[in-house]
Amino acid sequence: MLAQNNVGAGRVVHNEVDGNVDGVSDGGANKDNELVLQLTVQLAEAINLQDRDLIAQLHETIRCVRQFDNHEYLLYFTIMQERIIIIILCNMTQL
Repeated sequence: MLAQNNVGAGRVVHNEVDGNVDGVSDGGANKDNELVLQLTVQLAEAINLQDRDLIAQLHETIRCVRQFDNHEYLLYFTIMQERIIIIILCNMTQL
């Protein structure tokens, strides 16, 4: 979905999906990353299933994740991946 705005003699195209103007980044602000997109898909499924608790949890999670800038998101994502790997390795040693 693109919205076109006429500014002066030039035309500015604003991409509503990621907030970029003419393909230029907006200075590092967090755009919808893979995690937000995955959570949005889960939110759509929860809405279809009418699971009100899950809908509320996903809305809050998406709101919180969108507050991270790109650096914070990458740091958080790296930490979560490390924790998941540790959990998997612990579970494998218990087998």
